[in-house]
Amino acid sequence: MTLTRSARRALNKMPNVVVAKMKASIVSPTLRPGIDYSVLYEVPVRAAIVAQFQEQEGLTVDSHPGSATYAALWQLNKPTEEQFVLSMLAAAENTGTIYQLGRGGFGWFEQELSDASDCSGFIAHCLGLSRKPNPAFPRWFSTDSIWADARGEDGLFRVVEPDTPNSIVVYPDYRARGKQRQGHVGFVVKDSYGYDCSSSMYRRHGDAIKHRDLSFFRKKAKTVWCRPVWWE
Repeated sequence: MTLTRSARRALNKMPNVVVAKMKASIVSPTLRPGIDYSVLYEVPVRAAIVAQFQEQEGLTVDSHPGSATYAALWQLNKPTEEQFVLSMLAAAENTGTIYQLGRGGFGWFEQELSDASDCSGFIAHCLGLSRKPNPAFPRWFSTDSIWADARGEDGLFRVVEPDTPNSIVVYPDYRARGKQRQGHVGFVVKDSYGYDCSSSMYRRHGDAIKHRDLSFFRKKAKTVWCRPVWWE
């Protein structure tokens, strides 16, 4: 198969950990002659792995790891509750995260959060999910879409009781005093305390991600608590 220039660029950008995850997800691998499948950073190896994975998942076989390919891989490797929490704690330890609306959570299976993020980007990162619309989550990953999904629109999250341990807490955009206000999302660990990525923490501490009391979410009428459906 002749690789397009865009396919080569996409293959070069794939982190080794993602290539390894894709290789491990192939149920019946077919080893092609002349390819050392242990050398994951070489483009021919990556192309062969992506093509086999695409064929297995019923996708267009072009060796180009696009959103459909990544979404299929994510469906097979959704993070467990423990993996989510570990990603969250690792991001929280990366002191100095800048709050910037619309940033963070663009990569699949990111090992590190970007230097700037907003609240939804932080949660997308912990899920290993790209916040761009894709087959796994067809809308821009935001407070509005998380909230709508939890209320039954797409089926990624389900509503749980308030302050359920290890739950996502979210309210959507809203209007107040004639102005449009941003929604917010965080993660409750226990007894209303948890982590979020906020502009207020960035202004006060120079670090947007902090462990703090999230009981202020209760003041918003549309707040819901939810958990990924596969954690149950």
